[in-house]
Parts: sequence; C-alpha cells; structure tokens
Amino acid sequence: MIFLKKKLLFSFLSGIILSCIGCNYDDDESAADTLADNLVITFEVLTNDGVTAGLPCSDLGADGGRCNKVNMTLINEGKSVYSTDWTIYFHYIRQILDLENDKFKISHITGDLYQIEPTEKFDGFAKDDIVVLPLISEYWNLSETDFLSKAFIVSPYFPPR
Repeated sequence: MIFLKKKLLFSFLSGIILSCIGCNYDDDESAADTLADNLVITFEVLTNDGVTAGLPCSDLGADGGRCNKVNMTLINEGKSVYSTDWTIYFHYIRQILDLENDKFKISHITGDLYQIEPTEKFDGFAKDDIVVLPLISEYWNLSETDFLSKAFIVSPYFPPR
C-alpha cells in the first residue's frame, strides 16, 4: 500500500513538473502569443544626418561615416508580459550599428533580417507600456518601407507568430 502511494505521489509530482516547462506565461498563453496579438511596433526617423546630430557614425563603423537615428517603439496593448523567452524578428534594409537600450540586444541574422531579444535587465512589458528602442544605422532612411512590415515573434515553447 505504501509503495502504491509513493508511486502515485511520484506520478503526480512528475506530471506537475513536466507540465510547468515554460510556465512563466500567464494563463497558459505564451509570451509570443500575447506580444504577437498586442504589440504595436512603430518607427520614427529622428535624423538622417547622424554626423551633424553628433552621432559617432565612424566609430560605429558606418560606411563613409554616414548614419541615421530611428526610434523603434514597442507598445503593449495587451496584458503584462514578464517572460524573456521570446524573440522579435524584423526586416530592415539598413545595417544597424547600435541599439541604445540596455534592456534589449539586437543581432543581425542575414541579409536584412534582425532579431531583438530581452537582456537580463529586461523587467517586462506592463499593460499599455511604451518602450523606445533608439537605433543607429548606416546611411539614411528614405521612406517607411525601409522597415518592412510583418515582424514575427518566436518562443522556444510555442509556434512562431
């Protein structure tokens, strides 16, 4: 009888542990789903003449010392997300040289594909939170289409959105 109780207890605890892989999401909804459904991404060109604006274009490796600065703004119109198990992928036709926000890191993947991930300093996206990501990139921005639409969000536990 004691063996059966131990076996049942072990099965019960194993089920709880296995079901909690990736449990840092609210209401069994992934952070990727929440962000994909509720995150608004906008871009605003601050300057196309980085040198005149005092940006360290040459120090950052900008071709010909020419760079621009753009604010990429993330607005969470949904519930709060505190998980860091997600990545935003987006396309931008310019080479990004720097991201001036230590809560996120940006990486070039290939071609015009980039990824943004939260760092250890990320403290979450509260509901209605507005996060500005100042980006310095090469050359200049000619139009809104320099940032291609349709960013997507990936989590290791759920399908891409």
